[in-house]
Amino acid sequence: MRQWLAGSGESLWSRAARALVDHDFQPGLALLEDIGAIRSLNVARLWAARVSFESGRTADVEESLNPALDFFHSVGAKRFVRRAEALSVSSRVPDAW
Repeated sequence: MRQWLAGSGESLWSRAARALVDHDFQPGLALLEDIGAIRSLNVARLWAARVSFESGRTADVEESLNPALDFFHSVGAKRFVRRAEALSVSSRVPDAW
C-alpha cells in the first residue's frame, strides 16, 4: 500500500492516505477534514481509536472516538455505532469488530 501511495501524487487525498497508513493520524484526519470528507474522516477516527486502544493509549481513544460516535449516531450508522461503542474505554471490548 505504501509503495502504491508513494506514486500517487500530491493531492490532499493522497497525502491523507499516506499519513493514515503510517498511523500519523492527526495530519491525516486534518486533511480529511479540510477536504470535507466527513464520512471518511469519521471512519479514520474510528480506526485511530482502535489503534490507540490496541497500543494502550486509552487517553487518545476517547479523543478520536467521541466525535466519530456522535457522527455515526447522527447518520444512523448502526454498524459503526456498535464498533465505536465496543471501543469505549469504559467497556473495554475491542473484539466487536
